Amino acid sequence: MAEFYRGAENTGDVDTFGVIATLCTSARVPDPVVYVITKELFDNFDHFRRQHPAYAGLTREGMLEGLTAPLHPGAMQYFKETGLIAIEREFR
Repeated sequence: MAEFYRGAENTGDVDTFGVIATLCTSARVPDPVVYVITKELFDNFDHFRRQHPAYAGLTREGMLEGLTAPLHPGAMQYFKETGLIAIEREFR
C-alpha cells in the first residue's frame, strides 16, 4: 500500500498488522436510529468504499468479521433482514 504514502522514501510494501475499525454507539441509542444508520451505510456501500483507497477491498460480509464489540439490536435487525446474518448466527 505504498501508494497511500506519497513522498515516502520506501516505495515498496511493508508487512505489518492491521486493526479493525468499529463504529460504536451507546446501548441507549434507540434501535430505529441505529437501524437507519446501518441501512444508509450498506445501501450506499459502493459510495462508502470510494471514500478512501484503503476501503477498496471491503465487502458487506467482511464488515461482520472480527467484530470487537457486541452488535446493537438496531444493527442486528438490519443484518438479519438483509440476510447478512442468519437468525441462528447471532453475535454476542
